[in-house]
Amino acid sequence: MNSLVLGAFLVAAPAPSTSTVKDDLVPFDAKNYPLETLHARRRRDPCGKGGELKDVLFSAELRWHGEVAPTPAPDVELLRRWTKDIGDPEAVAKYAQLVSFSEGRRFERLAAPEGLLAFMEMDLLPGDRVILYLVHVGCAEGRAVFAVDEYDVTEQDELEKDDELI
Repeated sequence: MNSLVLGAFLVAAPAPSTSTVKDDLVPFDAKNYPLETLHARRRRDPCGKGGELKDVLFSAELRWHGEVAPTPAPDVELLRRWTKDIGDPEAVAKYAQLVSFSEGRRFERLAAPEGLLAFMEMDLLPGDRVILYLVHVGCAEGRAVFAVDEYDVTEQDELEKDDELI
């Protein structure tokens, strides 16, 4: 895989009550994000009706579409709770938009921080395959909410299958 990893975005580790946020930040490491599909992640850790936090790291290969939409209020509330829980409550403002991807024939909208979204828009064309390093933040109104931490651009091949949404 020919990949381009952008700057080291930081991921906060769960914080003991006596430490500071700065002490808990660790450099990005792709090994912390096991590869699976969004479908498998939903099946493994389904959503109930509540707005529970999950904070689970994983990666998935999707196709970039790049359309953006405002993040719905229930998702913003969940993201606010999550960023507070990881010790960076001001970070919720960076997740004001969802960006579109597809996995197979399923269209997905994922929360992406504004700084990372700008790089994705420069690096990717509609239909490009990308490895996303994601956080299963939790559930809002019975739906899984995923946030993008980082991405790798994969080597692009000719489309061979008709079973993918492009």
